Amino acid sequence: MTIQDVLPSVFDRRAAAVAVPITADLVSLLRVEEREGIRGAVPKRQHEFAAGRRCAHLAMAQLGCPAAPVAVGDDRAPIWPEGLVGSISHCEAWAAAVVARKADGIRSIGLDLEPALPLPQDLVQTILRPEECLALGLLPVETQLQCARLIFSAKEAFFKCQYALTGAFIDFQAAAISLDLARRSFRAVLTGAVGAFPAGHSFDGRFHCDAPIMVTGVTLEA
Repeated sequence: MTIQDVLPSVFDRRAAAVAVPITADLVSLLRVEEREGIRGAVPKRQHEFAAGRRCAHLAMAQLGCPAAPVAVGDDRAPIWPEGLVGSISHCEAWAAAVVARKADGIRSIGLDLEPALPLPQDLVQTILRPEECLALGLLPVETQLQCARLIFSAKEAFFKCQYALTGAFIDFQAAAISLDLARRSFRAVLTGAVGAFPAGHSFDGRFHCDAPIMVTGVTLEA
């Protein structure tokens, strides 16, 4: 099973999600406006960037949208064509993108890919909140660090989703993640106000964490 096989289970059917292997030849497919985003970058970064843009182009085509560049803003975030929202991620040998139309009732969207490996123990206290650590403590010991990695990925997807609306850079303590492992879903709850979103506002997401790569996604409806 590849990432492309699991993406539909993570996102709403109104969104188009595409994954491709990262290869050097995709750099030649970049549009002029996109090439500015990797000026002076090392080859590895160029390949990752090009694969992400290729996914974005294919996803837009699936939605029936006209071909258009996805340039890079001053904050390094993608600049989506008018009327679209999207998110791009890459991990190891894969890149993926998800795109949706605002007119279809999707306000923002966030995607993250991570290796399906346990989170290093020394990162747990930095990334997880106390209540998240308590929840992990109720799980079998052999799954705790794997779920810690899942919480990390869920926060990354949530951060991308909210950033497109608020422009706010927030830390890992800004949201508390609760996992529903049986339903392959999660909820991110703000621990303080971010932009127009008050403390306690929640964002719902889904995940798929079978090896070798876990996928998390957050979709915010209008």
